[in-house]
Amino acid sequence: MASPFEGANSIPQVQAEQSSESTIPAQEPVTLSSPELPQAESNDNVASESVPFELNDKQKTALLRQIEYYLCDLSFPYDEFLQSKADASGAIPVSVLADSPRVQALVPNASSEDRAVAIKAVVPESDSIELTSDGQVKRLHPLPSEDPKASTSVYLAGLPKGATEEALRELLLKSNLSDTYTPIVSIRRQRDLQRDRSFTGHIFVEVETAEKAAALVKAANKGSITCTKAKILKDYYESQAQSIKEQRERRAKGGGSGSGKGPAGGCEGGQQSSNGKKRPAPEGESGLV
Repeated sequence: MASPFEGANSIPQVQAEQSSESTIPAQEPVTLSSPELPQAESNDNVASESVPFELNDKQKTALLRQIEYYLCDLSFPYDEFLQSKADASGAIPVSVLADSPRVQALVPNASSEDRAVAIKAVVPESDSIELTSDGQVKRLHPLPSEDPKASTSVYLAGLPKGATEEALRELLLKSNLSDTYTPIVSIRRQRDLQRDRSFTGHIFVEVETAEKAAALVKAANKGSITCTKAKILKDYYESQAQSIKEQRERRAKGGGSGSGKGPAGGCEGGQQSSNGKKRPAPEGESGLV
């Protein structure tokens, strides 16, 4: 398969989105090297030097958010190009991500090798993707269609956005019906990849059995847990996939991409795929804007 990144026309002029706050803890700047600059005419034989530059925290956040988006539930399963580049474990070479149009726009005036260095520097800050031992990037969690915990997990929306995992666990344990679904096995907070990687107040809660997952949904629907929506994760995955399918069909017929609102769960809606094409935003249950 020919790379969609080849040719000048495949690289749209995309401006890097910058958030007002950085969710990545302060760290040492990523120092890269720009391509060699033309040297002024001179009779002296002076060796050229690379010009260093740094990514600030906002740029690091924007770059990490873009890489997380490429591999998130709403992008990776529908990105044929990235799927073709992934190995059996789902890992993708950093060089492939470094040559994507959006990453080129986010890290301008840098070589492919320098962009790869920048990606490797920010990925360890993620809670949804990781670097493999051979330097590739892969998801930390299974794809929705392959998630073995989908039947024993629950999607909850409308929880406090700034709450830590510990605070959310405490909130769930305070319910007067908590004995019907505890213990809590794990909690996955979802990020807003449309803006600044902040937490959305949407979470995936894993419990021990499918029966306890149903009990958690029941407790939420009875008002025992303060949230706006509760659904078995498997059902949530299916409704999300159906929403994406319907919007892709409408787009193919020239009907546009719908409301343009982001999906429930935090992945960015209306974002570009790895080959630079605009992907319609699914009609998410949360109505993120």
